[in-house]
Amino acid sequence: MLTEAPILHIITRLEAGGAPTSLLLLLKGLADEGVPVELATGLTPPPDDDMLPEAEALGIPIHVIRSLKRDPLPWHDLAALVSLWQLIRRVRPAIVHTHTSKAGFIGRLAARLAGTAPILYSPRGTILEGYFPGWKKRLFTRLDRIAARWTKVIIGLTREESESYIEAGIGRPEQHIQIPIGIDHTLYAPPDQAVRAARRRDLGLGDDEILIITSGRLVPVKDQGTLITALGLVGDRAGPWRCWIVGAGSEEARLREQITAMDCSDRIHLMGYREDVPDLLGLADIFILSSINEGFGRVLLEAMSARLAIIATSVGGIPSVLDSGRVGRLVPPSDPAALAEELLSLMVSPEEREKLAASGLERVAAIYTSKVTTDQHISLYRNLLTDREI
Repeated sequence: MLTEAPILHIITRLEAGGAPTSLLLLLKGLADEGVPVELATGLTPPPDDDMLPEAEALGIPIHVIRSLKRDPLPWHDLAALVSLWQLIRRVRPAIVHTHTSKAGFIGRLAARLAGTAPILYSPRGTILEGYFPGWKKRLFTRLDRIAARWTKVIIGLTREESESYIEAGIGRPEQHIQIPIGIDHTLYAPPDQAVRAARRRDLGLGDDEILIITSGRLVPVKDQGTLITALGLVGDRAGPWRCWIVGAGSEEARLREQITAMDCSDRIHLMGYREDVPDLLGLADIFILSSINEGFGRVLLEAMSARLAIIATSVGGIPSVLDSGRVGRLVPPSDPAALAEELLSLMVSPEEREKLAASGLERVAAIYTSKVTTDQHISLYRNLLTDREI
């Protein structure tokens, strides 16, 4: 047995999105391997966006820290620190593993004050670009620099993420390692051609109509507005097409206004939050991720698993995920003309779409599996608990 004492994981909240989904999959993998794990988390407003029920379904101990919130709120932050300190003193974990920036700082400080053994930090995406206004970015960067002094290992998702933290003075190079996200790629396998064609016809899609899809929160960092502008530049130059934008968030009203102003409401559809994303991906031809920053881009693994040709911005960890463009086209962020050009080239070339789709599936099945991620974390925990070099 790896350890009798639990590995305590701490995350700010379990809002529907890539980081919480990946953490829950890791916790399931660890529990299935007999590793004792517990989870401390805040709550997500509104409750419909909270993945707490999914966490509870894992059958592991869950500790809800109601004062743990995303924004800097001094009284709540102090209360969360005290609650986590008390929890750590009570649980006496073998390792404290913190996730995301806010829980990363408060959780590491609580563990430091409680005097527990190894403290780990998984940022799960860089805070250095795109997510926060300037003062918040500076604050979180400064706090991360301080907390790195108490941290045994900082776990990046990609080499680019780790390098960005080192360049920002967050931790020493020897503290940084990389463990990629893993998924169960079989969940996203597309249906056979006959079933796919029938489902598309039921939804009013023509046999020769290219279906473009993107999935993610409708927030500024995802920059779906650039995709919409690029689609306007494509126009009718590559035959019939339709685009589904899957997700919900603060940018929905602005994006809807943009679509209406471009007179594209019949071709660009805001689909809202959906629980059937694997089914929707299985009906599409091209996946686009237009973010201005992504620590990793878990949704790219889903699109690769669904055998989709991919176009994504060359930011954050995306080039690593797409093997420097070998399994997907890379474009600059916030550049609708470049995105439109790449989109046009794929729309008129089914052979190139198939080539990218096949290479993407091969890559995700070989590298980005939940078992690989789980095994690498277990190896890290074992090395830490036996004082071996990482």
